[in-house]
Amino acid sequence: MKKMLTKTFTTAVLVTSIATCSQAFATNLVINGSFENGSTGFTSSYSTGSHNLFSAGQYEVGSNPQNYHPQFASILAEDGTNMMVVNGAEAPGVPVWAESGLTVAAHTTYYFSTWVASVTAPAPTTLQFNINGNSVGTLQATSSTDWQQFYTTWNSGDATAVNISLVNLNTHANGNDFALDNIAFDTIAPASAAVPEPASAALIGLGLAGISLLRRRHKKA
Repeated sequence: MKKMLTKTFTTAVLVTSIATCSQAFATNLVINGSFENGSTGFTSSYSTGSHNLFSAGQYEVGSNPQNYHPQFASILAEDGTNMMVVNGAEAPGVPVWAESGLTVAAHTTYYFSTWVASVTAPAPTTLQFNINGNSVGTLQATSSTDWQQFYTTWNSGDATAVNISLVNLNTHANGNDFALDNIAFDTIAPASAAVPEPASAALIGLGLAGISLLRRRHKKA
């Protein structure tokens, strides 16, 4: 009985350690990326506060796009309750969402991702991922009201702080209406690109090897 209890306890410690260490590599640097705290933690060159989205270049944060325009689709947030609902600006290159002063590790690969859904069908948005004012990728949304994930990778090089933003490249007055949710900037690949990071993979391998060793020892006992 004593050997069995020791094995069970040690296995639990190994599994817990793997989970704890893996979480350390999955820190989203974006504040309020799921918009659950409303219009806080980010900036935008779009206006807000009118509680309707009848004019281009406006956004609101809420749980249902149709609350801000009767012609917008009624959809649920991709994560949590809230989302950022946007009536795209008619001027090019206007930052929809931005966050400044993120601390990053030098010479590290980061994943910049967001979920997008069109809330009207015409002229789906084209968004550009910017880091320190430079484009690192673009995404072309579809006319679907289903949430779609887009991401790009970026290596920090010598940088230790960055400013990130999503810029609307679409200038259509008819359409160009969309929702954003679950914005992330971290060192873990999004689910659609799920390949274990080297450090995480090593930890998992170490934990599994430890569990296997414990099983062999138990059989010998």
